[in-house]
Amino acid sequence: MSDARRTRADGTAMIELRHVHKWFGEFHVLKDVSLSVGRGERVVICGHTHRPFDRMIRDVRVVNAGSVGMPFGDRGAHWLLLGETIEPRRTSYDLSEAARRVRETAYPRKDEFIQIAL
Repeated sequence: MSDARRTRADGTAMIELRHVHKWFGEFHVLKDVSLSVGRGERVVICGHTHRPFDRMIRDVRVVNAGSVGMPFGDRGAHWLLLGETIEPRRTSYDLSEAARRVRETAYPRKDEFIQIAL
């Protein structure tokens, strides 16, 4: 355990998560996640929202690419090109082929997924 982690255990943490588990149906998304954020630290915790955004929260820029498989708005793989700037991008893909490949899986709700996402 790091010294910083031990220091935060004395109650100085502004945010502390201990042994977090999150399930999506039968899929274990977060497995025993622990996080401690001390006073003055800048941390962005951004979930997979499916909605792309780029915003400033005080003096911290928070950028979310969006989604590859279930985007709001235009279909396609939404992603970010990182370099001197941050450029949101979208790559089209063959939705019929994606649906065919999903049908070949053992995913129990594949027909529902195809209706909603593709």
